[in-house]
Amino acid sequence: QTVDFAIEESIQISQYLGQSGINFEERIFSALSEAYDVDEDDLSFLDLFCASYEVKETDDATTSESDEGRDTMDRLAVHRDGSLLSFTVLLSPLEEFEGGGTVFDALGDVEVDDDNNSILQAPGIIQSPQAGYATLHSGKLLHGGHVVA
Repeated sequence: QTVDFAIEESIQISQYLGQSGINFEERIFSALSEAYDVDEDDLSFLDLFCASYEVKETDDATTSESDEGRDTMDRLAVHRDGSLLSFTVLLSPLEEFEGGGTVFDALGDVEVDDDNNSILQAPGIIQSPQAGYATLHSGKLLHGGHVVA
């Protein structure tokens, strides 16, 4: 189960992302257009939502009594999106959590240097360097949210 909410449900976030704010749609469509050689006018949002991740109270993946009824998750199972193109944007500063990132099944076998400055971490995790950075990808790639600890 994904714990998320549609961006349009939040007036404050919608305004911030809109033309009177940071003009997010134009910025993300421009990035997708450049990365995938697609005309910006051909792009639209299938859905736009904010997922909520929170550290589990226990060390294992089972649900404890303190986790029951909580509207949070510590990871998102691998899946494919309904859209051809997709993106994730890191909203929280890296200093506020450990782990996280977008894990890509196709990158799981890639050998990674122990360079902590790389956005590619083992096993197949793309970790944005700071809040506000986007990871662009095909929604058809098997991907998920890596566990937050």
